[in-house]
Amino acid sequence: MDYTIGGLTGRNSAFDRRPFALETCVMTQMTVEELLTALKWKPIPHCPGRYVLDRPEPTLSPDQLAQVNYAPAEFHVEAAKNAVLVLALEGGGLITYWRIDGSYLHTLNTDSGFQRKLVQLGIMLT
Repeated sequence: MDYTIGGLTGRNSAFDRRPFALETCVMTQMTVEELLTALKWKPIPHCPGRYVLDRPEPTLSPDQLAQVNYAPAEFHVEAAKNAVLVLALEGGGLITYWRIDGSYLHTLNTDSGFQRKLVQLGIMLT
């Protein structure tokens, strides 16, 4: 089943058992470099090009963080216990885990870190 959410078009693995195919990426106004300098991020150990937001406001959504006016693409994949929210950015992307309690865990990723983690989650870039 194809659909578009937040500028991202693709196919969800829940319907066809294949990894999600991200066919189009619309870049947001914020860049990875801007977010890296605007907020305090900690490198994720043993994950080059991936950072976690240090002491985030737990209710700050990814669209608020990246200052965009559309929702991120939401995925439910076997590789993650929480919903995965994805925003493509110039220079990489934001991968956020939306916990059952409503809080968010934001990870900022360079191009290589973004692609590597999406593949690991079963969300395939095309």
